[in-house]
Amino acid sequence: MRGIKNIATEINASNWNNAVELFNGAILEGLITDRFRYDITAYAYVSSLNARCYIPSINQSQIPKIYPEDSYYQRWEKKQDVLQGSIDLQIFYWNLATENGLNLGIVKLPYYGGIHTENLLIELITNQTEGLAIDSHSVLKARCLNQLHNNDSINIFGMAEYQLDTLPKTPSLTQPENFGISVGNTPTLIRAANTYRYRLHLQNTGSVGVWFSHGLDTSAIAYQVNVYGYRLTLHGMTS
Repeated sequence: MRGIKNIATEINASNWNNAVELFNGAILEGLITDRFRYDITAYAYVSSLNARCYIPSINQSQIPKIYPEDSYYQRWEKKQDVLQGSIDLQIFYWNLATENGLNLGIVKLPYYGGIHTENLLIELITNQTEGLAIDSHSVLKARCLNQLHNNDSINIFGMAEYQLDTLPKTPSLTQPENFGISVGNTPTLIRAANTYRYRLHLQNTGSVGVWFSHGLDTSAIAYQVNVYGYRLTLHGMTS
C-alpha cells in the first residue's frame, strides 16, 4: 500500500518556542484496518520540505549572489556572509519509543524584505535528490531557536510518500470459551471488545427473538435492523 501525505504547519509568535509536529510516523500503521491480522512494515519518505518565510522583526539581509554553477560549499559560504541575525530553525526527529530526539540540523532563515521560500531539504542534506526517511516510531518536528514577533510567520509545507507492507499472520487460536448470557428487555453486554478475537458464534436458545449489535448499547434496538443490528432467531447462529 502506497500513498502521499501533505505536510503543512505554521510557526509564528504564539508557538515559536514549541516543538511543532511536521509528520508523525505513528499514523502509518493506523491506515491499516484490523492491524492485529498482519505483520506490518511501515515507513515514509519526506521528498519535499520548504519554509515560506516572512520575518519583518529582524534586520533585512542582503540577497546572496548565488549562481547555478556554484558548488554546495560556494553557495553555503555566500549565504553565511549575509545571514547574520537570521532566525534559526531546528529540524529534528523525536523517537516515540525512547522519548529521545535526534537533531538533523539548523537552517538559518533570513528576511530579504518580503516573503521568500527556503528549501529545507537542501540545507539539511545538501542534495536535493535525497530525502528524510521516517519509520512508524518517529516524528519529524521543527522549532525556532529565536523568538518570533507579531506579523512574523514561517509556513512549512511539503510532502511525505509512505509505503505499508503487510504479511498476514497465522491466527493463534486458544480453546473455545463457552458462555451463557440471559438477555432481558434492556441492552445486555454479551462479550467485551477484543481486537484479537478471531471468531464468535452466538446461538439463541430461548423462544423469543433477540436483537444484537456491535458497539454501544444504544445501537441494540428491538425490531430495528441496520448495518449494526441483527436478529438472532431460535437455534440461529452467526460467526
